[in-house]
Amino acid sequence: MKEWSINADGLFALDDVGYGALEAAFMAGEEVSIQIAKDEALAYTGKAVITDFPLEAPYDDVVTYSVTFMGTGELTAV
Repeated sequence: MKEWSINADGLFALDDVGYGALEAAFMAGEEVSIQIAKDEALAYTGKAVITDFPLEAPYDDVVTYSVTFMGTGELTAV
């Protein structure tokens, strides 16, 4: 049995539609579709759930978040 996961980081911005979609999927435990691409020659797609979604808000710096996607099926080369 094989597993895959992806970790990513981002900058938090008020009214960010992408962050809102990630947050909603995390809270509901919903499966999301993902695509990972370096370029047209190297890309993958798959389904995953968000297992970790911390928000960091240091006193004197920008607010950032991290997200961990855990694969729920096959990661397919495109």
